[in-house]
Amino acid sequence: MACSRNQLSALEERSEVEKDIMGNLLHGVDVKVGDVWLIKAGLIHALGAGCTVIEVQEPTDFTIQPERWCGDYHISYNEEYIGLTKDKALDAINYDIYGEDAVSYAKVNPIVTVDTPTYKKEELITYADTPCFAETRHVLKKGGKFTLDYAPSVWICLEGNATIKGEGYEKKIKRGDYFYLPFVAENKFFVETDTTATIIECLPSKQD
Repeated sequence: MACSRNQLSALEERSEVEKDIMGNLLHGVDVKVGDVWLIKAGLIHALGAGCTVIEVQEPTDFTIQPERWCGDYHISYNEEYIGLTKDKALDAINYDIYGEDAVSYAKVNPIVTVDTPTYKKEELITYADTPCFAETRHVLKKGGKFTLDYAPSVWICLEGNATIKGEGYEKKIKRGDYFYLPFVAENKFFVETDTTATIIECLPSKQD
């Protein structure tokens, strides 16, 4: 439902004793494996139970939490508003987009840039979307491989298993493993698999 600034402020006060009241403001989304969402500044959001996500964000920790409880944890006033006054913090929220419009606003449709029988590359979040970070998905099938061609970057093995190879170097990775590629290693290593693997590439800010 729509919520005005004054309504949100009042509900935040009530959440001290009505711990779950803020959840009634949110529009539920049935997510599935592989979904991608870009939550832009000001859009109120929360992760529901059962969701495991790769969360890439700008290199800050500026998260406003206008509620008194997170489960059984009591959120302090400073944690709610990151040291700002309540009035200043609430000014940062976008009150004009909600419900299905918010879902459409945040849902990302990946852009396929390479698609072969053994390797698919998809741009998930690009620098055209935000200068704060970018994210790419690499899907490998048996015999597929690709070069680690952007650094510095962080890589996560989301599914399956694969092998990182380079001159005099070989390391196996599996679901849940992650690694950092420094600038000096750019274009010097590649990833391949003899089964299947999905690798997520997380790229740094391009802000000055």
